[in-house]
Amino acid sequence: MKKLTLILMAAMLMMTAGSCKKDKTDVNGDGNGTTTNDGIFNPSQKISKYYYWDEYEEEKILEQVWNWDGKQLSSIDYPNSSYSQYFTYDHNRLSRVDYNRAYVEFQYADGKLKKVSMYYDYELETEFTISHGSNNKISKIECVYYDGKKSGREMFDPLGLFLPRGIAANLESNREKRYSSRNAKDDGVETVSITLTWDGDNVVKAYVDGYYEEGDFYETFTEDYTCYYDNKNNPKYGYMDRYFPNLSAFSKNNITKYICTEHEMEYENGVLVEEENETYEYRFTYQYDEANYPTVVEETHSYESGSTYTYKYFYEYQ
Repeated sequence: MKKLTLILMAAMLMMTAGSCKKDKTDVNGDGNGTTTNDGIFNPSQKISKYYYWDEYEEEKILEQVWNWDGKQLSSIDYPNSSYSQYFTYDHNRLSRVDYNRAYVEFQYADGKLKKVSMYYDYELETEFTISHGSNNKISKIECVYYDGKKSGREMFDPLGLFLPRGIAANLESNREKRYSSRNAKDDGVETVSITLTWDGDNVVKAYVDGYYEEGDFYETFTEDYTCYYDNKNNPKYGYMDRYFPNLSAFSKNNITKYICTEHEMEYENGVLVEEENETYEYRFTYQYDEANYPTVVEETHSYESGSTYTYKYFYEYQ
């Protein structure tokens, strides 16, 4: 059975307080007094470039160039992939991200994110329905992946999946592995529920519970994340893009460690045919600038098998 190997979404780096300014009176700019800041991304220190370290060439490789229009992120260029992401806003709140032949739409109510829809060639591929808790923070994300539409696999560029990009990329990577092993046809649909637990402004628990059914085959899987943080600034706090849900960007502080336990069971005609369990740990260390924003990140992946891998990333700010 395939391993639920981890592929992180760049810099799980995502990190603290002053990183995203909150307007407590009218973040919509429409006079309705909304105090929730979902979709508002205005960090006091703005990323300009992001690099990863190529250990074979022993040099920094430019992976992302962030372009800003005043306080708003307008686009991100990916030099190694020859494509860009473009961001569209409605009343200062992110409403859409376009990239290649795909786009993502964000819908809100009373300043709270309610739905995220992903399209490829104008065909719906994935839907996320969002719930908030009594603390006004996102508490649950219900996901529906229409796996029969194989074009959706092209929405995530190979470079983006190869490089560490956080828990969100891990979720997508695991989903892609499950997709490949199923040989899904047109009628396969996967549902996933992500439940978040908060400590202040940081997500400390993320529990993923999923189910897939197609004909006589069905599969259940869980991923249980426990996260730890430092007290420094997160330049991506409040950031949303095509990799929604970017769980690490939900938190104010830098994640220093997370532990994940995965469990997967596959059935055919009601009979268990395969089961897998795996636990692994990721650790992060940082160097910071004078404003306590990360400039260098090293992450170490440790698996039950004893394998260990280390990656290194760099941030520059404008």
